[in-house]
Amino acid sequence: MRFMFFVYPALSATLEERKRMRPIARHTEPWQKMFEEVAELSRMAEDLGFEAVTFPEHHLHTEGAEMGSLPVLTQYVINQTKRIKVGPIGYVLPGWNPLRLALEIAWLDQLTKGRTFVGFARGYQARWLNAMAQKVNIGASAISTMQEDIDARNPNKQPLPSSECTTDRLEKAHFALVGTASDIRREMDLLVETANPEWFIWQSDQGYLPLDQVKRMLQRFGKEILPHYV
Repeated sequence: MRFMFFVYPALSATLEERKRMRPIARHTEPWQKMFEEVAELSRMAEDLGFEAVTFPEHHLHTEGAEMGSLPVLTQYVINQTKRIKVGPIGYVLPGWNPLRLALEIAWLDQLTKGRTFVGFARGYQARWLNAMAQKVNIGASAISTMQEDIDARNPNKQPLPSSECTTDRLEKAHFALVGTASDIRREMDLLVETANPEWFIWQSDQGYLPLDQVKRMLQRFGKEILPHYV
């Protein structure tokens, strides 16, 4: 089994800083810090033995959740690492001209000597996809429908009280302590269970997960899970 490190790049800031600097995405310093941290985490994932680093594609988030997943971000991370593969999960197809995207992917594949890959997605965030996809008369998928499907699978799901949205709980929700497939699946189920509004508020208040915290969780995963599969 091979593992990818899924990165959710964001402009790091406290909730108070986000309010004061809004829109934070117009400031250069948080961007440069984010680029440096993404590169540092990618090198760490490479050293730990991950097969790939990957990003989602979202855009135009004034709150600072600038995930990008443009080819230029992929190329930047590849230039900052030695062997690990880098690519999107995935390009949101309705927002792209298909021929232009195919050309971007082909060029990137040649420039990086095969160190990139591609994934594709439908897209659900109306704030940017409806504008980018208007030429093909496609909009974002319905969030309400997605939420109804989630609720149907979890009829007894209750949000965690804010007092339980702690770093320890977050770490336990993300990473299993032993390296069996069933344990990992159980921990991923717990992650889904704890993904509630209070958790996201806590995450935002922490600055979209500080770098040292992400590095600690990544190191833990590399020591306790990866060795069982590599």
